[in-house]
Amino acid sequence: MLLHLSTWPEVEAYLTRSQGIILPIGSTEQHGPTGLIGTDAICAEAIARGVG
Repeated sequence: MLLHLSTWPEVEAYLTRSQGIILPIGSTEQHGPTGLIGTDAICAEAIARGVG
């Protein structure tokens, strides 16, 4: 489940059947003139999806 795309009732229902939440945390910073600003946050989200 993606928390930022969920309503509170959906989260509440999820927590009745699962006790864990994986919260990806990544910085938002520059990576040179050709790098994406959200690289670290994107990587954290991709890893969290794989683990979940």
